Amino acid sequence: VVAVAWTLQYELIFYGLFLLGIFHRLFAWIIPVAMTVLYYFSWGENGVPWTFFKEGWMLIFLIGCVTAALVRKSCPRYVAITAAIAGTVGFIASAAVRLACHDVYPGSHFAFGLSSAALIYGLVQLEKRGVVIGGSRLFQLLGASSYALYLIHVPVIIAVLRVCRLIHWDGITAASVAGLCTFLVCLAASAAFHLFFEKPVGKLLSSRLLKFTVS
Repeated sequence: VVAVAWTLQYELIFYGLFLLGIFHRLFAWIIPVAMTVLYYFSWGENGVPWTFFKEGWMLIFLIGCVTAALVRKSCPRYVAITAAIAGTVGFIASAAVRLACHDVYPGSHFAFGLSSAALIYGLVQLEKRGVVIGGSRLFQLLGASSYALYLIHVPVIIAVLRVCRLIHWDGITAASVAGLCTFLVCLAASAAFHLFFEKPVGKLLSSRLLKFTVS
């Protein structure tokens, strides 16, 4: 959890923006646009708070807001299919380029953000037409445990890598097997975390909050 703590800072900001948007719809657009402007002016600046804005996550948040607004209106079926395919191809291509550039190339997060926005837009539009992709129980469980995966994937990866070092797994083949094992262990651990901790605790807190509001 500590390893992804920096993302939690942005998450708290986004929750605050959502809260303001609930109070008044105007806030849902003014604040993200203002933060995008801050992102533009933060380039070349150092120190707090400029380093917080210059990462570009605010711009991706704005892309998400635009996507959420667009999916409220229906579009032709071929547009939805095209968006889903383009988003999928773009996401895979972004990952391939990032790996080829050893995890550093300008605009990588924008490429992932735009690809994700196109993919989400297409899938939501298709789902509104009754075409549900990933509606099985397995995919629903993976989706429900995605937040747990976000929180625990780093320590799980570190643990698996340490085990690989202890048993002296070297070479491309060993690295490939270790990568697949890490992937599967992360999914299994996040699903277990969701089923045996996140979900029960969520139900407990919801029931207590309901009792408190009723009383």
